[in-house]
Amino acid sequence: MRATGVALLLVAGLVLQGCAALTGDASPGLSGLGNGDVAARAGGAVVTVDELQEAVDDAVATGALQAEPFTGSDLERRVQLQTLILTNQLQVGILEQGAREEFGREVTDDELDELVAEAASEAGGNEALEQQLATQGQTMATFRLSQLINTLVQEVTTVLLEDEPLTDQDVRAQYEQRANEFEQVSASHILVETREQAEEVIQRLADGEDFAPLATELSQDPGSAEAGGSLGLAPRGSFVPEFEAAIWDGPAAVGEVLGPVETQFGFHVIRVDEFQVTPEDEALEQVRQELEQGRGGELFGIWFQQVLSDADPEVAGRFGRWSRADQQVIRDGAGSEQTPQQ
Repeated sequence: MRATGVALLLVAGLVLQGCAALTGDASPGLSGLGNGDVAARAGGAVVTVDELQEAVDDAVATGALQAEPFTGSDLERRVQLQTLILTNQLQVGILEQGAREEFGREVTDDELDELVAEAASEAGGNEALEQQLATQGQTMATFRLSQLINTLVQEVTTVLLEDEPLTDQDVRAQYEQRANEFEQVSASHILVETREQAEEVIQRLADGEDFAPLATELSQDPGSAEAGGSLGLAPRGSFVPEFEAAIWDGPAAVGEVLGPVETQFGFHVIRVDEFQVTPEDEALEQVRQELEQGRGGELFGIWFQQVLSDADPEVAGRFGRWSRADQQVIRDGAGSEQTPQQ
């Protein structure tokens, strides 16, 4: 079972299940690792044996042993789960230490209390929030941990983006590549074989018949015929050139019946139902936000990978050892030969 440190920390619906807080009461220093109170330590963050055991028990209660990537007997799965959770706990500690040392940022208990209170208010109270979390296989403790991680990731990412900001040219270039996405049309059509049939359809519409029943009756495009001819909302450039030109050259008026329009498929009678065109300033802002999200994720991944590479957590021997190469806790030998500590 191998995964990158960033993936273990950030992708982790499963890993976050059952992860406890990282500030145990065990004594600091190597004596803590020696006397059995401490499972591991990363920087100033301590993972006690009790906290690790509680985290494993909570995860088991949510059905984690039956999930990927755990394999083997229940005992083997529990060993794998314990090792993965301890890795995650240490990675959170490393994240906290990196954010504190490089950016002077810590998330306090008061801040976490406020985030939980906001979530509870939106959910309709603490009890309602706990019920929501339970349906997701989470507890209030795991929710607090997810808020801690999210807050630190967001704040570190913001600083990294400030150091390497997007330029207006970056945003404009991406917008121009994607301009069609911000011009969309909802159209309906009736497809027939001949121009004469299309002209008959147009005449029946002019005589007052409704478009949708005619499409269901006559259209040879079975997918849209069942929907009364509707093709749904589609970006500019989604249709064949002749179809596109009929709609966008002008452009056509909403409600206007167009045709006959000949394409490789036959003859179309088209009705424009709606245009949705995003103003350029709004589209540019949307592109900027998407680019920042993508670049922010990339910059954070690079930063955190380096932080993990530099880290050297201490792990009590009976729980495995920290591999700087793999950036995770590993157990030498078969996992089935080691019993999870109680």
